[in-house]
Amino acid sequence: MEMEMNSFGHASDSLRFQQHRKRRACLIRTFLDRLSADPALRPSDAPSQGRSLAEWLELAKYPVPPVLRINHDARRYKVTPSHLESGIDVSVLLTLLLRQQRINRTADDLMRHVLEGGSVASFLDHART
Repeated sequence: MEMEMNSFGHASDSLRFQQHRKRRACLIRTFLDRLSADPALRPSDAPSQGRSLAEWLELAKYPVPPVLRINHDARRYKVTPSHLESGIDVSVLLTLLLRQQRINRTADDLMRHVLEGGSVASFLDHART
């Protein structure tokens, strides 16, 4: 692997940034794997448990930014809210959902707890006390 070096002979910031992104992606992948194995998050047969993404966004009061849509044929511009085109920051969504439950913790706190071997249930129990 070839490293970019700055004038002081140190690895460049862009390389550090790429390494940081790779480490973060690996942590997130491990976190999601552990969440998928957590019994508290297993789907139940109750119809109220299956919420759509739109319902979760509404429940969390997720700030959906407007997106500028261009109709080239009509030569018009229209601003419409669209979470699908602008992307959803799942970390922000999860933090907002925790706030709705009156839990003053963040998605990063949950991720750290789970990566240290804790469960979602133990995180929520500890956060509520």
